[in-house]
Amino acid sequence: MRTIETTVTVTDDQQIIITLPSDIIPGKHRIVLVIDETPLPLDVDTVKPPLKLNVGEWKNWSPDCNFRREDIYDDDRV
Repeated sequence: MRTIETTVTVTDDQQIIITLPSDIIPGKHRIVLVIDETPLPLDVDTVKPPLKLNVGEWKNWSPDCNFRREDIYDDDRV
């Protein structure tokens, strides 16, 4: 059983079109449709703003210090 959550548009003739993931095999499937009775606003913003990250200043590190993977782990990548 899979749960797929998405947003759809209901047309004036009460139809919807859904594009499913490619790993859903063709054929008849039993589905359950749950409708939130409050429609979403028309100006739904699907693009999220970028994260605001704080940048700290690290004054106590040696200037020749680095954190390359090759310098932290051995050659076997363990």
